Amino acid sequence: MIQVVTFDAAGTIVDHRWDPAGVAVSSAKRLGIELPVDARERYARLHSAAREKHVEVERRGDPAEIRRFWQGLLEDWLIDMGSDPALGRAMFELCSSTVLGPESDLWSLYDDVVPTLDSLGNVRAGIISNWDSSLHTVLKNLGIHDRFDFVIASLEFGVEKPDRRIFEEAVRRSGVSPSQLLHVGDSYEDDYLGATDAGLQSLHLDRFSPSDRSANRICTLIEVQEAL
Repeated sequence: MIQVVTFDAAGTIVDHRWDPAGVAVSSAKRLGIELPVDARERYARLHSAAREKHVEVERRGDPAEIRRFWQGLLEDWLIDMGSDPALGRAMFELCSSTVLGPESDLWSLYDDVVPTLDSLGNVRAGIISNWDSSLHTVLKNLGIHDRFDFVIASLEFGVEKPDRRIFEEAVRRSGVSPSQLLHVGDSYEDDYLGATDAGLQSLHLDRFSPSDRSANRICTLIEVQEAL
C-alpha cells in the first residue's frame, strides 16, 4: 500500500518560464547597460562553464557563498562585455527579484496540483527534483512548500536523478519501504526509470500525449489518486 507520494518539480507541479540568459539580458537593459549582439550567448557560455563550481557551492549550502557565486557570474559577464563589473551587485538584486521575488511570473502551478494534493488524504507527499536551493523559495512563493513532508533538491543533496541514491534518500526521509513510495515525474529516464530502478513504484506523467494510455503513464496528476 502506498504511504508516500513524491513529485518531481519542474514540468510536473511547477510550470516555468526560467531562462537564465534572458533574465540577465533583461536586467542589464533595465539598468541601461549597453549590450553586444551576442550578450545572451556570452552569458550562456559563462553559465555553462561555471556549472561545476555552482554544484560545489550549492552542496556546501552557505547562502552568502551562493549569493557571491551568482553575483560573481554577473560581474564576469559584464567584464566579458567590456562593461563595469561594479554594476554586478545591482544586477544581482534585480535578477534575484525577477526570479525569486514573491511577484515573480516565471513560475506557476499546473491546475491539477492543488486538487491532487488535496486528494491524498493520509498519504504523505514529498518532492525530489533536479534543482538547486532556490526550489524552497519557489515552492514557498507558490504557497505549497508546507504541503510536503520533505523537499530534496539535487544540488543540495549532491546527486541528481536518475541516480538511485536520491531516491534512497527519499525512502530514508519518509521512513517507509521502497515499495510503499510512489514517485511521479515528467521525465521517463530521470523520474520513471530512476525511481523504478531504486525499487520504488513510479508513474510517468506525459501532459502532451493524452491519447497514449501505456502502462504506468498518466496525462494529468489527477490520475495519481487511482494508483493509491
